[in-house]
Amino acid sequence: YAVRYLLSGRLSGSYKIERRREWESFTQKSRWDISFSHNQSLPLGFDLSGSGAFVSDNSYYSDTRYEAQERMDRRLRSYGALTKSFSGNHFSLSVMRDENLETGDITENIPSVRLSFPRKQLFPSRGKKKWFNEFYWSLSSYYINLSSCGGYHSALDNKLTLQLPVSFDPYITVGPLGNLQFTIFDRDRNGNRYPMRAVYDGSITANTTLYGNFPIGILGIRRFRHIFRPSVSFSIKPEFAGADRFYSFGGITGSYGRTERMSFSISNIFQMDRINRGRMELASLSLSSGYDFLNDRPLSPLSLSLRSSAFGLLDLTLSSQHNFYPDGTCSPVFPPKLENLSLTTGLRYRKEMPISGFDREFSFSVSHYLSQDWVSDVRNIDQWVKFDTRFWLTGKWRISYNIYYDIESNRKVSENLTIYRDMHCWEAIFVWVPTGGREGYYIRINIKVHPEIKLERTKGGIHGVVF
Repeated sequence: YAVRYLLSGRLSGSYKIERRREWESFTQKSRWDISFSHNQSLPLGFDLSGSGAFVSDNSYYSDTRYEAQERMDRRLRSYGALTKSFSGNHFSLSVMRDENLETGDITENIPSVRLSFPRKQLFPSRGKKKWFNEFYWSLSSYYINLSSCGGYHSALDNKLTLQLPVSFDPYITVGPLGNLQFTIFDRDRNGNRYPMRAVYDGSITANTTLYGNFPIGILGIRRFRHIFRPSVSFSIKPEFAGADRFYSFGGITGSYGRTERMSFSISNIFQMDRINRGRMELASLSLSSGYDFLNDRPLSPLSLSLRSSAFGLLDLTLSSQHNFYPDGTCSPVFPPKLENLSLTTGLRYRKEMPISGFDREFSFSVSHYLSQDWVSDVRNIDQWVKFDTRFWLTGKWRISYNIYYDIESNRKVSENLTIYRDMHCWEAIFVWVPTGGREGYYIRINIKVHPEIKLERTKGGIHGVVF
């Protein structure tokens, strides 16, 4: 439903009657689900939004949904929010309910209130901009009233942030940052009512960007370009006495430990400028690690990531993690030991093709994943391949096929074939799963604009196909 410029929403549901006869016994069970979403503009610039889902029993989704992600979803979430933005600031009042269908645990947040003042100049500029006009402050307040199986908690949290970046163009940018947080809790672990806590922390970051151009001038290539971005940061947080007496809940951290840590990263971007065809990104390579001054093993694992999607057809992602302390001692080794390596490659193709007077899309994709770790003496490899294709035989018939194959265990994880038929105001779909726990078929004929008006038949583990 919708009313232009005022409100819009959706209400959907399903109702099933299941009958089972075994010898002389007969059982009948009614099952249902309802979901909704709503958005509405209110006077004075307020907006109202909400969504929710309800089911008759905790196995309804796993028994009736076709998509694997929907079948595995074991949580019911409902929320409502009243929001307003004014002069760049933001206010929200919200309620939330979350139910774990597996355990029956329910978490309710009734209500939570947020008021935020995003980045604003500490010294507003008048006329020509000065270096100190880049100093910013931000302020946020957050009230939460949370009820869960672990008990009832509420708190009012206020946070002030100062950012004081200084740029030494064109060489380096230095960015000090400080946070001051003041929180009032409803109680602490000692039973004291309305205890207050004030904490602070700070950090400083330095980064720069360097460019390298390598002229080529042949094969339609103007030049190769390398962008090099090193960054280093240092963060500090003192230890606060009695911090362990506060609860942690709803995004509010109770205890704060002392922190003295340095992080560093290097980012590389490789590009190619083509004559009359613009710039294309070839690959990106990044490395990151850190140093914890309070740890007996201060060096963090070295992470490496390589990504490439050159020419829009082939995607490649390589990531690895290297340990400076593979033998468990406090003495680092150089170079660090490779402990995990994963490689994902994908080939994809998509094109619009005229078929029987219609513009129809043809697509296929193949992806391969390989992961191996060397953390222990046990060889641990994960490897699979996926294939997916979709094409039109005619202007009315569409075929889709996909398969997911686990190479290490030498078995098909999933496979299905889908046939779709366009029948003007109606449409038909046939899904066949030849093997596995969901082996079976599903047939449905429905009105396009009202898909809930349908005829369907299923056999096996296929239910509720959305196409």
